[in-house]
Amino acid sequence: MVIYLEDQEEFDGLVRTVKQHARVNFGIWSFLNGSKTPNFTNHLEVVEHNGQTYLVKTSKFLSGLLYNSKSTINSIKGKKAEFLWDGQRQQHESEVLDQLLGEGVKVPERVFTQESRVLVLKYYEGEETKLVLRDRLRYPHVLADLSLELDKIHQIGLHGEPSTNNTFVFGEDSYWADFERFSRKGSTVDRARELVEFINSVVRHSYRSLEEVTSVVFENYSCSQVVDLARKVI
Repeated sequence: MVIYLEDQEEFDGLVRTVKQHARVNFGIWSFLNGSKTPNFTNHLEVVEHNGQTYLVKTSKFLSGLLYNSKSTINSIKGKKAEFLWDGQRQQHESEVLDQLLGEGVKVPERVFTQESRVLVLKYYEGEETKLVLRDRLRYPHVLADLSLELDKIHQIGLHGEPSTNNTFVFGEDSYWADFERFSRKGSTVDRARELVEFINSVVRHSYRSLEEVTSVVFENYSCSQVVDLARKVI
């Protein structure tokens, strides 16, 4: 479901301001001079409108070159790689989110804007998944929830970067986020590789054993063929 707001022109003015901030936020320069930047290619900024909070995601200066450089590296490593320039990336992620929301997958809701080259999302005051996974009582439910949602994403035919870094916990639910690198091209082998990547990220971030993590993930991932392949390479 796409969220439509009142006072659209006023809201779009806020979005344009964020885009102006992004133009002077140079990804490479931020990296070289040691200044903190939340993302190498994207500019992320929270805005308030009529008492609600939204997250605006747009491109930093020259981020298309940086994005496609990483895509080249992913391709060399055998991963599915999307080659998209500024504007295309936001449109691609919007379409992916709309498809996932339509299929009932727990992902952030998208907010309509008339501005191009930007993605606006409903802001969730969530928790970092890696911290929640270290909680002995909450760990089983959160990991099972994320595994179920990843299974849905794969069944729809989408493949990307399934790391706990691209998830968050909000209330009793666990959400997947950041879909600009997700592709509609993939195979059973790709899904198995991504399942292993997800498991390894959980092990790394939760400080739990591989056996403990795989038992929960495999129990909640429905495709036995993918699970069998993942078992062989884990």
